[in-house]
Amino acid sequence: MSEITIRPAGAGDKSEIVNVVGGTTAWEVMSDSDDDTYGQVSSDDPAGLSSLFILAAHGLPVGTVINSVKLYYRGCIFNSGVAFTGLYKRDSDANETADADRSDASWTTYYLVIPVPAGGWTLDELTNLQIGARLKGNDLPHFGRMADVWVLVDYTLPAIVKDNVLFYGSNI
Repeated sequence: MSEITIRPAGAGDKSEIVNVVGGTTAWEVMSDSDDDTYGQVSSDDPAGLSSLFILAAHGLPVGTVINSVKLYYRGCIFNSGVAFTGLYKRDSDANETADADRSDASWTTYYLVIPVPAGGWTLDELTNLQIGARLKGNDLPHFGRMADVWVLVDYTLPAIVKDNVLFYGSNI
C-alpha cells in the first residue's frame, strides 16, 4: 500500500469564504502548508460560511485500488464563540458533510476518514471529490481561521502478469 497527498486545485461548488490572508482566494490559501495564509470569518454568522474546492489531479493509473481517503484540515480560533471544521462532498451522493466543529486557540490539525461511497471508492469518485472548510464567527474581533485542507489517499497499485512475471506499480 502507498499514500498520496492531494491538495485543492481550484474553486468547487461553493465559495462563501472570501476574507483571506496571504492570497486572493480561499482555495489558494488553503492549498499550501503555511499557517501565514488562511481564510477567516469574523462576521456574526453562527451557521457558518463554507467553501468547497476541487482536487489536483491524482495521476493514479486505472486499476488502482483505493483503500481509504482521509480529509485533513488545520485551523484555529481567536476568542470564544467561533469554530472551524473540514467538510467534503462526494459526487455519488452530492451531500455536503462536515466534521465536528473545532475551537482550538492554537493551530491544530484534525482528520476525518471519509466513508466509503456505495459501490466502493473508484478513481472517478476520487477525481470528483470536493473538500473544503466551514468557518463560524460572531462579532469582531472574534475570528475562526483555516490554513490548510487536503486529503491523504491510501491505495494499492494494480499488478499485471507479463511473460509469467508479476509487475506492480512503477515497475509496470
